[in-house]
Amino acid sequence: MVSLASDRFVYRAISSDRAGVGPEDERLLEPASDPRGARDLSASEGASLAALREVARVYLDRYPAVVAGGRSGLPSPLPPSR
Repeated sequence: MVSLASDRFVYRAISSDRAGVGPEDERLLEPASDPRGARDLSASEGASLAALREVARVYLDRYPAVVAGGRSGLPSPLPPSR
């Protein structure tokens, strides 16, 4: 799964291989107006969907080992200092 956040939207896609993502496995959400992510805005926000889909495609193409290894998120927090 790849999740990307812009200033307004969160794009989530699942890709089974490096070939990329497609309409059958992606969602475009707007957390400010729909915090639970119940409404998929893919049909009504085509330009934003296309832009985030392209970013996801590039990310999957350039960093497949990182994504496949589950290490594509933020690093673990540092332990508290003594």
